[in-house]
Amino acid sequence: MANATKGGIDGEEATLEAALRELMGEVGTDDVELIQTSTEWYYYDLPTELQPILWDNQYVGQKQKWFLFKYLGADTEINIKTKQPEFIAWKWTEFADLPNIIVYFKKHLYLDLVEEFESTIKNLA
Repeated sequence: MANATKGGIDGEEATLEAALRELMGEVGTDDVELIQTSTEWYYYDLPTELQPILWDNQYVGQKQKWFLFKYLGADTEINIKTKQPEFIAWKWTEFADLPNIIVYFKKHLYLDLVEEFESTIKNLA
């Protein structure tokens, strides 16, 4: 668990509530409809050389619950220029392409996510 400025779940907050708060804080909107929640918790570790740079050596990785949402808003609602920006750009992309564009140390996690959510996404098309 972590505080709101570092992401994560705050206190007794439910995982879905935390996800919606994170969406609002990171992209300026939570105009979404829940489709599916991951059955597993997913993990990744930061490479040793990044631990002092990211999160001030307080954390060595993350445990994450993932949610598949349908975005209901307009692209103009998305605002990544938040109080503490986490992104420099955004774009829509094919779900199956995500493992190819994510940072190397999260690739295994994204491959697992594609496997878990793939059939649901195909059924939405």
